Amino acid sequence: KGRSNSVLGSVVLAGSGEPIKGAMVRFTGETTGETPKVFEKKSSDKGNFRMKLPEGTYRVMVSKIGCLDREFTVVVANGETTNVKVELTLGKSQ
Repeated sequence: KGRSNSVLGSVVLAGSGEPIKGAMVRFTGETTGETPKVFEKKSSDKGNFRMKLPEGTYRVMVSKIGCLDREFTVVVANGETTNVKVELTLGKSQ
């Protein structure tokens, strides 16, 4: 069985750890010279998401109405699952 490169994550409310449903998780691949590849997924009822991605470094933007956007970088390695936990803070997005 081939192992895939993927990111397994959860989106929760900072402080309470309550899952955030329907947060938009956007992965933008860092490419040189071409249009960056963008992958999008929404978090599930329990705040989880799984995204299969080609190997590489991605800028991740997590957004949800009523919360401040979170941005960070994640590295996806060949055949590995990268786990991320995103904590969003309540507030107005810019």
